[in-house]
Amino acid sequence: MVMTQPIVLVAERYRLLEQLGAGGMGRVWLARDEMLRRDVAIKEVVPPEGLTREERDELRLRTLREARAAARLNDANVVRIYDVVHTEQAPWIVMEYVPSRSLHQVITEDGPLPPERVARIGLAVLNALRAAHAAGVLHRDVKPGNVLLADTGRVVLTDFGLAVFEGGDGAVTRPGLILGSPQYISPERAREGISGPESDMWSLGATLYAAVEGRSPYARSTTYATLTALATEEPDAPTRAGVLKPALTALLRKDPRTRAGMAETERLLLRAAAGEGRPWWSMPALPRPRRSREGHPASPVAAAVAPVSREPGAPADVSPVAISALRTAERSGGSSDGLLPMGSIDDDLDRTVPPSRRWGWVAVGAAALALAVTAVLLLSDIGADPGPDRPAPGGASVGANAIPVRPSVTPSPTVVASIGADTIQLPDGFQYLTDPQFGFRIGLPVGWKRVPDPVSPTMVYYESNTVPGMRVGIDTTPAPPAGDPVVAAKALESARLQLGLYANYHRLGMDPVKDYWGDCADWQFTYDSSQGPMRASNLSCRVRPDLGQTIYWECTADMWVQASAHNIYNIIRGTFRPRP
Repeated sequence: MVMTQPIVLVAERYRLLEQLGAGGMGRVWLARDEMLRRDVAIKEVVPPEGLTREERDELRLRTLREARAAARLNDANVVRIYDVVHTEQAPWIVMEYVPSRSLHQVITEDGPLPPERVARIGLAVLNALRAAHAAGVLHRDVKPGNVLLADTGRVVLTDFGLAVFEGGDGAVTRPGLILGSPQYISPERAREGISGPESDMWSLGATLYAAVEGRSPYARSTTYATLTALATEEPDAPTRAGVLKPALTALLRKDPRTRAGMAETERLLLRAAAGEGRPWWSMPALPRPRRSREGHPASPVAAAVAPVSREPGAPADVSPVAISALRTAERSGGSSDGLLPMGSIDDDLDRTVPPSRRWGWVAVGAAALALAVTAVLLLSDIGADPGPDRPAPGGASVGANAIPVRPSVTPSPTVVASIGADTIQLPDGFQYLTDPQFGFRIGLPVGWKRVPDPVSPTMVYYESNTVPGMRVGIDTTPAPPAGDPVVAAKALESARLQLGLYANYHRLGMDPVKDYWGDCADWQFTYDSSQGPMRASNLSCRVRPDLGQTIYWECTADMWVQASAHNIYNIIRGTFRPRP
């Protein structure tokens, strides 16, 4: 909508060009930064009608303070805040301009979205909320209108105008005033005016519900009817959600104490994004499926998941979910929502490797090194060294006392060329590799290179040759610790943090995993490297008393939420087989 009023110059710097949208709390304009000569989005904060002068002043000051809080966030899925200016008329928040449509516009113009695509959008918004909550900021206005789907495929959470510091008072002084969109606010906020991280999770669930159903879970004809239903009724049952339904159910629990948190939500959305309503790791625990011998199929075993028929030639020791994950990858090519064809996954990501990378290991004291070595033996200390072809986390340089290390030369991994009794059909662009040193087998994209860890003799990486920062590491430990795998994972975490290996480290979860290769612990975290924010998963398993296996996966945070990365991730974990 083109402006009908004369062009305005805000703070003698930002020239308003076009109104992009309007809501109860203000108007958003496309503007030109006359100083830096770039386009920006600028929000004019307009208090709701009916506020007293004191309430208007309070709201304006809170908006300024909270916009500054949002400006502290540095995440690919959060709109960047550039400036906050104060005029006599109103406060203005200057933001990154993202050429895009809001999720609300997409739903209105295109109709409900497929569940898998909504799940991927949800993962991106979840990533934004994780960054906000880690900084102590509550968004309080997550809704389709505040989720931008950029022309580049990026998903951005915007409009922190109602945000507060965690634990702060979210209510304006006048009783009964609710700021935000009633169809997307949580029951506890509507009832008591209380905001917490759980409230943002409810709003995320309501937003994803609207994306897949075409309407909010409490869509009613009036605000009063919506709030009444929110207080007295369960959410309307979804009819189009499919594999997304478990995530919606978990997020829309009315009791915030039982509502899904970050870790549970991520697991459920990952399942839905892959097109499956069950975990990618689900496979028979005990007894182990046996390999087929002399062409005869192995005896059937009871599985904890719904059976999926095997592909022709698939061995009996391949989990149904692994086959299903491969089907998901195969059918994903050519979609319009960023899901890339698996046959050319590395090429299509359109990334380039930096021209030069560094080797090195920062020297540490004997005690710290001994601690690290102990951690390696306990729970496969993958990722402790940044590894070859990657800078150290945080850009740490190799000093004069550092010990330069280069990997030993090892044979090339064996490529399984035929599809027979020991393999299943992989998507185009993938191949089976049997590691020449450790004997495990895994399905990987063609072209990934084997890189031994220069410090840990039990560790090897396979790295993408076109996507910076994307790699999988496999650690093979001869004597894994008995007992609770989560306890061992916490010991490993402590050892790595004492060595200062992860700049701006933030733990996302450390959860037990059953029905994979024995008792496992999945440790997920983020940290900063010279390549930007990174996201990692360290899945450690006690396969048997004489064998521990760890699968370490990492990539940049913005790549983590892409469907292409999830497909690779699922295939790697679904096809991994420990050494015999």
